[in-house]
Amino acid sequence: MIIGLLLATDRITEASAIISWPSVLAADQYVLRWRERGAPEWQEVTTALETLPLTGLAACTSYDYQLLINCSDNRMASSATLSFNTLGCGICREADYCN
Repeated sequence: MIIGLLLATDRITEASAIISWPSVLAADQYVLRWRERGAPEWQEVTTALETLPLTGLAACTSYDYQLLINCSDNRMASSATLSFNTLGCGICREADYCN
């Protein structure tokens, strides 16, 4: 089941980003997964927290990410797949006025 969570990407740098989401009452744990756009394999981290830093990312790269929620009644839900770009591409690819 896909649910409409408001995931946020914050403090994006050339090598890191912070992903956060609101608490889900029935959640036992969250699984945040991410990958370079187009890569076949996801990297995953299981957590009970609502904020997770991603480190070791490549500069000037597009990443997809998704949150999976394991609920206390043994059901699972997921967010839509979202994306962000790490910095390091140069000012005219990163500044709002260049879009």
